[in-house]
Amino acid sequence: MAGRPRLAIGTYGSIQTIELARGRFRALTRFRDWDGQTRQVAATGESRNAAITALKLDLQERVRHAGTTGSLTPDSKFADLADAWLDDLRLDVDRAETTKETYERQLRGIVLPFFADFAVREITVGRIERYLKQQRQRSFSMAKHSKTSLSMVLAFGVRQGLLERNPVKETSQLKKPKRVPKALGAVSVDAGVYGENAPAGGGPPGMRGDSSWLPLLPARPGAAATVAIRKVDDAGVVRLGVLILSSPRCWLRRFP
Repeated sequence: MAGRPRLAIGTYGSIQTIELARGRFRALTRFRDWDGQTRQVAATGESRNAAITALKLDLQERVRHAGTTGSLTPDSKFADLADAWLDDLRLDVDRAETTKETYERQLRGIVLPFFADFAVREITVGRIERYLKQQRQRSFSMAKHSKTSLSMVLAFGVRQGLLERNPVKETSQLKKPKRVPKALGAVSVDAGVYGENAPAGGGPPGMRGDSSWLPLLPARPGAAATVAIRKVDDAGVVRLGVLILSSPRCWLRRFP
């Protein structure tokens, strides 16, 4: 004789009710949990229908969370979800170790201090929006890193069934501040070309240049970073020495 078919994960069997006392009932059933174990689930109420309703509400929550990481639920602390995400991140073979360390440092340094004690379900669009605006007042870069870190953790929560959607995606777009070009003045150029020997009125012809300050200026690989005066003779002929950055860590000297 074939036995009773096994419940599928996230489903429950028939519901039974028991009268415990006058005006007190218990509804119970079997539920196949996320780990494959079948457990008895019960709820009580002042009537049979009230007990059944309470049980079904409990079962709905269990069905929703079937397949979530460990014991995490929407009522778990955000800090616990963050730890679970970090554990998952460490298993990612497609990310460099330095990238993982950067993500963890950003998460612990700028996100967790604000959200650590919130429950996962309390991480709303409004709270995130207010947090990002506070970060934006400090710097655009900090707000951007905060948004990225928070989004990755909550996206993990969505994949685990703790959230219906990622609330970070509903927040306002961060607008990058306009960058105002800053040109070096004559005094700054003289100081860069002639070094400590630069006179207040400008460098005399033929003075040896000093470009040790060059790495302090922003430059893109392959772009000319500066033009330094190497020698000026009496005939008015200028010989130019050009320094070109070919890689972030290598400066090449090229003379015409």
